[in-house]
Parts: sequence; structure tokens; C-alpha cells
Amino acid sequence: GRAVPVFVLFFVGFVILRTLGDHYAGGWMPTWQATLALAQATSEWLLLIGMAAVGLGVTLLHLRESGWRLILLSLISALATGATTLGMVRLLT
Repeated sequence: GRAVPVFVLFFVGFVILRTLGDHYAGGWMPTWQATLALAQATSEWLLLIGMAAVGLGVTLLHLRESGWRLILLSLISALATGATTLGMVRLLT
């Protein structure tokens, strides 16, 4: 197998692209900002589609078979994520 998954290579590549773009945008800043806005919107839509795909593949039978511990862990994880997000929003606004 691969030592590094392909998505990690893409992630690092996009980090480098963003860093160089922010540094060298200069005279074409409006174009760069528009590109970032498009990338953000695309990212949000793809995340939404991916989450919907996962959700559509889960049935009540799957939940029942997974057991109460996994369901409780998932609920705690979702609540912690929500609380962290709300805390960061309050802190940064």
C-alpha cells in the first residue's frame, strides 16, 4: 500500500497553493478573492453532499445493530462539536 494517502497529498498541495496565492496575489487580488469564494462554496456543497450520502445509507436497523454505546458516543461527539463551534463564534464575533 501507499505510505501516504492520496488525499493527504492533495491537501498539502492545496495548502501550498493557498499560501502562495495569498502571498503573491498582488495586482490580481479581486480574481484571487473570487477564486477563494468559489472554492469555499464548492467545499461546502461537497461536504453537504458527502454527509447526505452517508446519512442516506444509514437505516434504523443499522443504528439498532450498532448498539447504544456507539449512538451515545456519536451524540456526545455531535454535542461537543456544536458547543465548540458556538464557543468559537461567540469568542470571535
